[in-house]
Amino acid sequence: MKGTFLSFDFVKNSEGAVKFLEMNTDTIATDSQISTFDYTDFFGVLSANSITRLDVIYKPELHHNIISHLSSSAASNGVTTFNKYEEGTFNNFPTVVEDGADRFILRLAYDDNAIVDYLYCRDTVNAYKILHEYQSGSHTVPFTYSSSIDDYDYIAMTSSAEYTFADNLPNVVRKHKDNVWEPVEFYKVTDFDALKEASHENYVLTTFCQHGDAIANNAVESIRHFAITYGTDLQNINVGTSLAYSTLQIPASIDGWDGTSNYAIPRKHYYEFSTNVPKSLDRREGVYTTEKFLNYSDDSVLSPSDISAGTVLKSYHIEGAPDSDIRTEYRLWRHEGKTLPAGSKVSGSVALGAPLQRDPIEQMLLEISMSGSSNPVYMSVDTAVVLYKSSSNDFAYRSANTIDKDDDYIADVNGNLVPLTGANYVVLNEQTGSIYSVDVEPLDHLVIDSDGVENVLAVPLVIHNAKSP
Repeated sequence: MKGTFLSFDFVKNSEGAVKFLEMNTDTIATDSQISTFDYTDFFGVLSANSITRLDVIYKPELHHNIISHLSSSAASNGVTTFNKYEEGTFNNFPTVVEDGADRFILRLAYDDNAIVDYLYCRDTVNAYKILHEYQSGSHTVPFTYSSSIDDYDYIAMTSSAEYTFADNLPNVVRKHKDNVWEPVEFYKVTDFDALKEASHENYVLTTFCQHGDAIANNAVESIRHFAITYGTDLQNINVGTSLAYSTLQIPASIDGWDGTSNYAIPRKHYYEFSTNVPKSLDRREGVYTTEKFLNYSDDSVLSPSDISAGTVLKSYHIEGAPDSDIRTEYRLWRHEGKTLPAGSKVSGSVALGAPLQRDPIEQMLLEISMSGSSNPVYMSVDTAVVLYKSSSNDFAYRSANTIDKDDDYIADVNGNLVPLTGANYVVLNEQTGSIYSVDVEPLDHLVIDSDGVENVLAVPLVIHNAKSP
């Protein structure tokens, strides 16, 4: 028996009606969303069919927390064999596992050969079209799409009261029809026909739907439902449903709009109008222009422009940490206790070339402030930082969206735990400065200069491997 793990996103419009937005495989789930998951019905299906083997096809970089949660309860629910088939993050043709009466093959990874994935997850227009064809179009957000063979304009038939908002909110969202790598755009639109013409063939337009309660709370909301679809009849098993909120508050105003023309809202507002968590598959790990590296020989401060092939940088060896540039390997590493492993020490690493330079993701940075330091450190939101978490009593590579200043501590080069006084997202008003990372060997952790903290800040930043996929 085979099944697919899917997510479905919905929003409430101004009248309180829930509208379908999109569906996805390759879906991620935050820890708070996973805490709502209930696999009772799924294990019930396995039991009813005398299935004791569970095979999962997944991408560790995206799904490791989902798989960890599922596997922790599988054994106590009749699963005697739990097989994992790992796929690369950018692989669209995952492993084909042979089906059998004794097994359930659960696929979380996107598959270009699967009809649901290719036709309805990758191409949002097809998902909207099939709902309209089966007289369920009222359940989707109003959309418009035109091409040489299609012309759907349900926005024109929608009451303007459903999607006309105050000046500080978009009223139209533009998304590429099937290019998942192209970012969503938010618009203030006064001439809808002009935007429709400019979007012909390649883009689908939808209304920006939000209920008044969400706007009053100063944050955008969406509903994400997780489910497993299985069998030849595509039967559905509900797994969990939760609310998601925008990372940043709704802005007081949208600068640059003249109030009369069509206006593409700048990227810096993306996380004010989207409930996506800051993440990137573009692998832009590293520190911002303002930060400095350190020369290994004398602790002199080095700007990115000072670094070239052969420069020996101050680095930090963490005993037992994976010597790997594969993110799924080092991000799963854990070390229990309040001290880094015995044998961890300051060392030197040789730069293999000039630093890699990239723009910040969505003009956003992570700002970390530490006790004893007068200046915060700025880095990409995609950077993994080795931090000690008191609630779990372990060190791990923490992602930006999981850092808790009241629970996480940073270690200096002497092994002392330094409390965090702040961990905030910062949005750049203009796209200035860059994110820098350095390809170094043999150690993957670089020490960054920090004013005030004894013997510089020991932030073992995994930044050597920020390469394009």
